[in-house]
Amino acid sequence: MREWLWAVGSFYVLLGVRFLPAINGKQLQRMRERILPSWTAPPESVEFKALVDWQWTFGLDLFAIGLVGIVSAAVGSSAGYRYVVWVIVAREFIAGIIPDAWLIIRGYTQSSFYGGFIVLHAAIIATGLWLLS
Repeated sequence: MREWLWAVGSFYVLLGVRFLPAINGKQLQRMRERILPSWTAPPESVEFKALVDWQWTFGLDLFAIGLVGIVSAAVGSSAGYRYVVWVIVAREFIAGIIPDAWLIIRGYTQSSFYGGFIVLHAAIIATGLWLLS
């Protein structure tokens, strides 16, 4: 479990950093047609800036959970690993699969793009549950 916490925690930290406004704003401009194909707000608009800022708060969530995973792996006891794995598994389902599926169902994004994220969430869930069994 320790190695899983290191790997998943590091992945979360990297994702969290990716959502820093200076990085994410530029990525969102380049990838907007894949992420939100029907969205027409220009980069200088309040709507565009609000989305970048909202995603930054999402990135802080990822960063914090990743840090907990890394710190748990570094200094925690193996008895406590299970709880952190459960938190990450629950987060992947509740704040990963459900919202990504919702964005696809509502037609806000392309299913091929966010479908990949759903597969990634499912892989983290499956490996976490496998470790817990």
